[in-house]
Amino acid sequence: MSKVLTDTVYSTMSLEDQQVSKSKVVKIVDAILKEKELKGNQFFTN
Repeated sequence: MSKVLTDTVYSTMSLEDQQVSKSKVVKIVDAILKEKELKGNQFFTN
C-alpha cells in the first residue's frame, strides 16, 4: 500500500510541476500511514 500511495503522490506532484524528491514523498506517506495506524483509523473506509 505504501508503494502505491508513494508512486501516486509522486506522479501527481510531478504532473503539477512540483519538484519534490521521491525520498521526501516516501517519508511523508510513511508518516501519514503511521499516524493513521496509531489513531486506529483505517486509511480507506468502506
